[in-house]
Amino acid sequence: MVPLKLSLKNFLSYGDSTPPLDFRMFDIACLSGKNGHGKSAIIDAITWALWGKCRVKSNEEVIKRGEREAYVELEFEVEKNHYRVIRSLNRKGNGVSSSLFLQMFDANTNSFKPLAQGKEEAQSKIKKLLKMDYESFICSSFILQGKADEFTKKPPADRKKILASILDLEKYERLSKRAKELATKLKQEEEVLREKLAEIDSEISQREALERELEDIKAREDQIAFELEKAEKLFEETIRKSELLKTYVNRYRELQEERDKTKNLCYNLEKELTKLLLEIEKDREVLSRREEILQGYGDFERVREEESLLSEKLLKYTTLIKELESLKAIINEEKTRIENRISSLTGKKEELEARLFQIEKLINREKEIEEGFACFVGLRSQNDLLEKKKQAVEKLKILELDIKNNIEREKLLIETRIMEIETRAKDLKQRSKELEKLKEECLKLRAEIKDVEGKISERELLKERLKAIEDEKKTITWNKRDLEKKRREELQKLEIITLDTEKTRCPLCESPLEEEAKSALVEKIQRTIATLEELIEKDEESIKALEDKEKELSLQISQLESSIKNVSELNKLLGEKEKALENTSSALKELETINEELDNLRKILFEENYAVELREQLRNVHNEIKNLDYDEVRHREVKENLERLKKFEMDKLILEQEKRNKSLLEKEILSIEQELFSLSKILESESYALKHREKALKIQEEINELGYNEAKHRELKKHLEELEKFSKEKEKLDKAIQSLSLRERERENLNNRVETERERLKRIEKEINEISEKVKEGQFIEEKKKIAEKNLLDIKKARETLIEEKTKIVSTLERIEELDKKKTQIQEDIKRLSHESKVYQELERAFSKNGIQALIIENAVPEIEMEANRILKKLTDGNMTLSLEMVKPTQKGNEKETLDIKIADASGIRSYETFSGGEAFRIDFALRVAISKFIANRSGAQLRTLVIDEGFGTQDKDGLAQFVDVINAIKGDFEKIIVITHVDELKDKFPVRIEVTKEPGKGSSFEII
Repeated sequence: MVPLKLSLKNFLSYGDSTPPLDFRMFDIACLSGKNGHGKSAIIDAITWALWGKCRVKSNEEVIKRGEREAYVELEFEVEKNHYRVIRSLNRKGNGVSSSLFLQMFDANTNSFKPLAQGKEEAQSKIKKLLKMDYESFICSSFILQGKADEFTKKPPADRKKILASILDLEKYERLSKRAKELATKLKQEEEVLREKLAEIDSEISQREALERELEDIKAREDQIAFELEKAEKLFEETIRKSELLKTYVNRYRELQEERDKTKNLCYNLEKELTKLLLEIEKDREVLSRREEILQGYGDFERVREEESLLSEKLLKYTTLIKELESLKAIINEEKTRIENRISSLTGKKEELEARLFQIEKLINREKEIEEGFACFVGLRSQNDLLEKKKQAVEKLKILELDIKNNIEREKLLIETRIMEIETRAKDLKQRSKELEKLKEECLKLRAEIKDVEGKISERELLKERLKAIEDEKKTITWNKRDLEKKRREELQKLEIITLDTEKTRCPLCESPLEEEAKSALVEKIQRTIATLEELIEKDEESIKALEDKEKELSLQISQLESSIKNVSELNKLLGEKEKALENTSSALKELETINEELDNLRKILFEENYAVELREQLRNVHNEIKNLDYDEVRHREVKENLERLKKFEMDKLILEQEKRNKSLLEKEILSIEQELFSLSKILESESYALKHREKALKIQEEINELGYNEAKHRELKKHLEELEKFSKEKEKLDKAIQSLSLRERERENLNNRVETERERLKRIEKEINEISEKVKEGQFIEEKKKIAEKNLLDIKKARETLIEEKTKIVSTLERIEELDKKKTQIQEDIKRLSHESKVYQELERAFSKNGIQALIIENAVPEIEMEANRILKKLTDGNMTLSLEMVKPTQKGNEKETLDIKIADASGIRSYETFSGGEAFRIDFALRVAISKFIANRSGAQLRTLVIDEGFGTQDKDGLAQFVDVINAIKGDFEKIIVITHVDELKDKFPVRIEVTKEPGKGSSFEII
């Protein structure tokens, strides 16, 4: 987007008489003025016209204080097409109303044509044309105060955060946090429900076990009494045996501890002995080389003394050489100074002679210059008169263009109203066609509601039948459990009677049974068991039949529910259709009214019966332009001739000055020739730096007398390095002589201690083997005692809790029946919450720093780097390139995320932090502009306009000059560059200046200079 022209009225600090700002008059401009006078308000007007947004918090604040309407009109270019947007805001009572128009210039009719109907469509098309929103435009086209070097000055670890902030990635972070909060909330709700469901499942799963346990409690009481008596006897027996074997166990533990200590001691002594033997072997090896070491050490001492003498000579030799080189440098420097002076004087003489030649040449043209200057003075008077007429005509033409725009605006309002009415009429006609269709839909919905209500009644009847079957099934189930309980009791009786004992007793009266009575009783019990099993089998068949019927009814209910629609939704839809039917009838009446208004507006537009006063003003302006009688062709001819003769004005001034300078030049040339002769004579005879020459000669004689031989010294050093090893070996020899006898004695002592400890270990092992069998038996008895004790405690605890369990079982079964009904609803809620939670978790990952944010930055960095290098190449004539490194290796061999800036120039590759001044300034600017271009490209737009609002902070004079150089270097990348500043030294360096001023009572205004 490139702005072409801006008109504003009562916007922020600007009043109703502000002239339009024509951006076509410049490519680079400085927007200057004092703080608070309204510089930034001009940029705010552009963003408010395009997006309805600027720096103010409330939209109503854009209206100038004391006024009721703010109006901004902006003409701009996108992809070589000319557009105009008009936005206004009016105060009405306690509220505000706004309007927005978007138009495109039609070259065929030489006028603007509307592109959208209504504010929403206009705003949508503006965003589509510009391919970016307000935030993207601010981040790309604007370099705000103090923000240009914000990215580069931060440490590498913080640059990613700054880049994310510039790219406006915080919105993704906010979305990620919000998604995480929602996912956590849903997960917590799900966990609460799951805990409830787990509790319910846990209780329901206990139902069958509880029922069986309730039936078995009586049988368990006798069994527990029998087991308790048996467990007490076993526990007493194990205690008695355990006490007998405790002594053997304690002695066994003591022996094991002693054996472990002895083993460790033997291991350490053997390890120490091995180490000592290695040391003895090393000492013997050193002593075997005694003669060789002593001979080498003597040679080392002799060579070291010779090398020390040569090192003293080297020190003196080096000092004399440095002093000699210093003197030679002074002599050469004096010679160079004389030669440079001769060269300088020769060049100056040639320049003066050339200038003298030009002066004589100019004096020869004296008559021609005088005649040309007289013609120039005459034409200049004619040009001044024509220039005044031109300025008056230009002001009238600007006024003419404004009047035409106002007339066009009046026409646009009428055309927009016509389009609105036509759209409304079209909509009303369409709605009238739908009248019959709506009637049919209402009838159909009423029939559908009646059908659904019938299905609901049928479903309720089936549910009642299903409940009756469930009750019948429950009754049979309880009856079956009672029969099974009786069957188990009869089986227990049969088992007791048939036990192989000496005398069987009656299970009822405990009296002894004879064999015949025993057989009769067994036969009776078996018949009873057979009868009970038949009844149980019949109950199972009944239960199975009821379950089949239950499944059939459940399937019918399920099919009905799947076909039943929500009655409330159908009633709501019927209400909406009936309301639409009523609105359609009203639309037919409204259509007649708006057709009359449409005919009236078309007549006004056809007869051009609008903006009558503005048309009269336009005619008056045309007459004033005609009366001025300004001839543009004549003015251009006068300017061309004046430009052609302008050189004579300067030639006349130069001629008068050079006449005075001629004699001075001749005297200066003579003086230079005399000095050149004197210096040449000194150089030929070498009569310069005489004291230094004598001193250098004496030093050379001292060096020759010293007689230092560098090759011999180097060879001696090499020999000394080879012999140095004998110094260390001499130390080892001395130590070996002292320590060998001591280590021999220590070896003998260690051998004796090892033998003693080994004998002791054998005695301990023998005793352990002797009592191990008794210990094993004791361990077995201890384990048996623990098991018996635990078994006894468990039986006692079971007996104590048996009565409590019986009471709890009945109340728990009643609660289980209630929980079973709640379970289905909770499962549906868990499924819904789980699905929603997963969706938000995916959204959290997608919007997080490792998701879309990381992807944007990874894609952004190479593009920013490429664009920054393209700009930096222009700013440094190709002498510098930069690279952005996103990872760097750590000391542990891993990789660490960062954002280092590396700069390559003639000196090599360095970090950004090592640069300062103008170099750092160019790097900062190249990176910031590259980031701006990336933001624009990411929106699908081209960055053609750049606004810098005090973008590089406070600069000294050199910094300001560098800033202007940088702007000129990149001007080819942008069609418009605007720099906002209040610094006087900076604004004078731009070819065009928009000076903003503010007068009390009138408001802000501007002037192009």
